[in-house]
Amino acid sequence: MNNRLKYIKYGNNSFCTDFGILPVSWMNHFWEMNPFKALSNIKFIQRSISVKSKLSRLNSLVIFNTNEPHFEFFHQPSKYIFISFPMYDKAIFYFFRKEFKNIEDSHREAIEIMEKILK
Repeated sequence: MNNRLKYIKYGNNSFCTDFGILPVSWMNHFWEMNPFKALSNIKFIQRSISVKSKLSRLNSLVIFNTNEPHFEFFHQPSKYIFISFPMYDKAIFYFFRKEFKNIEDSHREAIEIMEKILK
């Protein structure tokens, strides 16, 4: 089974090297699954991210300012993902399947999940 994803470079832009420093061990949730379920989760996530019109999902993305000196990462396959980027002092939390009516609801839920996991 071939589980590789294709990373695309647009126009004259270069490939983003920032993601190259993320440890591969962060994907261990997929290794604990059977191959079919892992592949279907990866395909769903890739499809939901690559959809051209994301207007209905704008409130599913929460961007935070952070002062953490190191990477933080956690995810639940096909539910959400959190990544902090200390080189930019930013962090993102994205709900793959949930849609919210306003940003306050998504922010509140993201904070609740982060408090459970990071504390």
